[in-house]
Amino acid sequence: MTMVVENLNDMTVARNEYAVYVRDCNVLLKLYRDSIAVIDLTNATKAGKTCKKYSFIFTDADNGYCGLNQFLDDLLFSEFAENCRKGNYAKNSERLHLFGISYHEAELKACRVASPFAAVKKQNFATGKINGAKLAKAIIAGQVQEIVCTGRYTDDYFSDAAQNFCIGRKVTDLIKFAAELLEDTTCFGAERTKNPKVIALGWGTWENYEAILA
Repeated sequence: MTMVVENLNDMTVARNEYAVYVRDCNVLLKLYRDSIAVIDLTNATKAGKTCKKYSFIFTDADNGYCGLNQFLDDLLFSEFAENCRKGNYAKNSERLHLFGISYHEAELKACRVASPFAAVKKQNFATGKINGAKLAKAIIAGQVQEIVCTGRYTDDYFSDAAQNFCIGRKVTDLIKFAAELLEDTTCFGAERTKNPKVIALGWGTWENYEAILA
């Protein structure tokens, strides 16, 4: 599950997570096998803007959480995030390399970055085209009550059939789903149904859902 926390003063809460949104720093922390990424959410969901991504690869760490925890030592996560924004690690990237840490920076299209902290307007589904960005913003704005799978198909038909193609299964992580809506635009489509409270959406013919509006 995606975590949303006020702060990361206690790093252990992130030990078994993949993505943690941290409100006091306004960042997204992603934890990978041997690396981590911190994404600045200041411009998240905004068109024409970018979000800075700061990545650390820990050569000798068993996993990203352990690598970050060891790197922080007594440093607060909020101070760590601020150091990223100030460019402190970019200036000292060669020194970090000596300690077995590879550091990289990148810029992401902000319109493709989700954030539960973003100030988004309520979306109008009565008219106009419905796309992934509109649905993602509706999730963030609290307009989506639930999302239910209407069919999911993979290359493993036997397993799919055993799970009844996930029909009726509810999405339990709406923020993660919002992020997928923004990031994965290939073959995505959405349309209104006869019920004005229900939006049909999906990726091609292999993964489809209904979003029930609040």
